[in-house]
Amino acid sequence: MSFFITYAQNKEDVILDAFFSDIKNGFYVDVGANHPIEDSVTKHFYNNGWSGINIEPIESLYKQLVEDRPRDTVLNIGVSDSKGTLNLRQYSNTGLSTFSSTIKDEYLNNSQTEKTSSYKDITVPITTLEDIFTEYKTKHIHFMKIDVEGLEYEVIKGNNWQKFRPEMLCIESNHVTGERDWQKLLEKNKYFKVYNDGLNDYYLASEYKDKSTKFSYVDTMLLGPQILPYHVLGKINTLQDEVDNKALRFELEKIHAKQLQKDKETLELEIIQQQRLKSTIKLFFRALDRFFIAHIERLRSAEIKTTESSRNITGNTNFDLTNRKKLLESIHYNDLMTYYSIKSTKHRSRNITYNTVSFLYGSIRGCMVGIRKLVSYKKIKDQSLEK
Repeated sequence: MSFFITYAQNKEDVILDAFFSDIKNGFYVDVGANHPIEDSVTKHFYNNGWSGINIEPIESLYKQLVEDRPRDTVLNIGVSDSKGTLNLRQYSNTGLSTFSSTIKDEYLNNSQTEKTSSYKDITVPITTLEDIFTEYKTKHIHFMKIDVEGLEYEVIKGNNWQKFRPEMLCIESNHVTGERDWQKLLEKNKYFKVYNDGLNDYYLASEYKDKSTKFSYVDTMLLGPQILPYHVLGKINTLQDEVDNKALRFELEKIHAKQLQKDKETLELEIIQQQRLKSTIKLFFRALDRFFIAHIERLRSAEIKTTESSRNITGNTNFDLTNRKKLLESIHYNDLMTYYSIKSTKHRSRNITYNTVSFLYGSIRGCMVGIRKLVSYKKIKDQSLEK
């Protein structure tokens, strides 16, 4: 569904857009522009490439207009039917501020509210529409909006309507009085009313009367795009940001989940490798155990043979321990050196393995020698006792 974002107080920008839907870079004049965004009739058009002249006598609003509308001409003055100065009564609700003495008295005496009880009076320079259009060499105006809180008659009277003729006028119409009936001025200058939105009158110049067929209340306001106030747009943008943030967080979580899965697979692979290494180490130590057992058996066989040979030669069971030690060292060195091929390799891992095995074997050998000494000593003692 498409949306029309309205900034104006009474959807004036929606109505004017229907008359100028085919214009891409139009020109507007906003007399009593007020705020550049809030309740602005021209903000929609500025956003769509238009430009124009904004006239605003209140200095704080003028500065905001200058900041928000770099393409526009912004004037910090008032407009009337002659040059000079006027006293502007500025209320806390700036939209009610007025030059009109009639409106000032009305607010003061008859309808004073919180919005009008507090005010300050400031003196403002005044000029006419004709002088403004002449000074800024204005050629063509698509529409002019006038909202001056009771000074409409003077503003309209101060224009040269033969020379400067906006195609359409949008004028707040709740301050029309008998002798100062500005509607008669417009009719006299060949403008005719085509619509009233309950707050404003819309007038077309007679030479542009064919534009009246472009607007239909039903087509524009009911069957056209969904109309949303700009502050709702802010809420929509906030919600969209939340949706985008949630989507971003979801994507980040997906990336994080993929990274966790990858880390999990890496850890599982490392565990498998460690299990394989552990199995290999177990097999190695089992082989080492068998190796030690085999060598111990060979040592025992060699000891028995040596002992028997010694008995045959000397008739004494006390075998020369020095010869036995040399025999063991010879077996230890030659067998291990041959088994691990230390002489033919330079690999550090094999040297470490050899040193480890040598240490373990030497420790076992020392234990075995000690045990044999105890056994020999016991045998010698037993033989002495028998004698």
